[in-house]
Amino acid sequence: MFVQVGKAGSDTMAVAEALGRLVSLVLRLPSPLSAGRRLEEVISQLSRIGGGQPTGFGSAKVLSLPDALARVLGEHIGQERTLAGTRAGAPPVPRTIGDLCKECGQATLIYEEGCKKCVSCGYNEC
Repeated sequence: MFVQVGKAGSDTMAVAEALGRLVSLVLRLPSPLSAGRRLEEVISQLSRIGGGQPTGFGSAKVLSLPDALARVLGEHIGQERTLAGTRAGAPPVPRTIGDLCKECGQATLIYEEGCKKCVSCGYNEC
C-alpha cells in the first residue's frame, strides 16, 4: 500500500510512508484472520485518532493522517461512515463539544468567528 501526502523529505511524508508500510505488512503476514478482517482491524485502530490540525467540517472532518487513512481504507472495502463519525455497526463514540485544545488538553476547542477558541482556558488560534 502506498500513502503519499506532503513533500518528499517532510515529516508528514515520512509518517505517511510508515503507515503504508505497516498496513502492507499486516496484510502480508500469515494469520488465522482473513485479509479483509485484518484490514477491518487496522481501520478500527486508526479511526478517530485526533491530531493538532483537523481538516474539514461535519461528516467530512478528518482528524489526522491516520484517521484519513482509515476513512479511505473503509471506503475501499465498502464501510460507510455515519453522520456521528463512527463506522456503521461500530459502537458509538461519545460526542464532545470540540477538538482537543493544545494548551489545556480538554475537548473544548471550537471554531468561532473565524478562529479556533478554547472555551475552557481561553486559548485561541487565528
